[in-house]
Formats: sequence, C-alpha cells, structure tokens
Amino acid sequence: MIHALSASKLSWNGLAKTFLLAALLLGFGGCGDKLALSQNPAVARTQLEKLLPAGTSRVDAEKLLTQLGVKHVLQHGRFGSDTFSDYIYCDYSDGGFPVVRRWQAALVLKGDKVVDYRVTFGLIGP
Repeated sequence: MIHALSASKLSWNGLAKTFLLAALLLGFGGCGDKLALSQNPAVARTQLEKLLPAGTSRVDAEKLLTQLGVKHVLQHGRFGSDTFSDYIYCDYSDGGFPVVRRWQAALVLKGDKVVDYRVTFGLIGP
C-alpha cells in the first residue's frame, strides 16, 4: 500500500512539473506582452486614443500596431453595428490557458488619417 501511494505521488509530481514547464514555454499568463489594454472597452478606447491620437496617419498607425504585436488589416464596411468606408481592423489577445482576453478594434479612417475608434472585448475559453 505504501508503494502504491509513493508511485501515485511521483506520478503527480511529474505531471505538475511537466505542466509548469509547458506553461513557462508557452508564456503562461501573458508574460512578455507588449500592449496592456483595459478589459473595459470605453477605457481601452481612451488608451488607444492616447496611443494613436486622432490625425495619426494610417502608415504610422500600422507601424506602431506592428511594433506592439497587434494583428491588423485595412478593412471596408461593417464593424459591429457600424459601417465605415475605411478602417484598420485590429485583433489583439493576451493571457493564456485556460482563458484568453481578446480585443477587437476599428481605427476609423477619413482619407489617410485616424479619426475615430471602436473597441470590443471578450474572453475566450471554457
């Protein structure tokens, strides 16, 4: 009976060590993220406005988004319930197992300049 308990304990310790190593290798908890946004969309919008003030050129906005690790693409049409002729669609996630935080944003363009912002936030996971 003692041998079975010891084997079970060893097995659990090995599993715990494996999980810890995997978490470290995968960046568990969002370690090293370059951008920190609020989970409140209104606050995240204000943060984006400070980061990319109205009047920022599309090219400069895209350069900064790339540096920050934000996926982005020029879009036309709908974002949520709004429709825009041109906007930069942004998709950013951080966190890790088991829940990922995800922000989606539209940097609305007029001509070649950022003029407005829309932000959504959600959690992905079990």
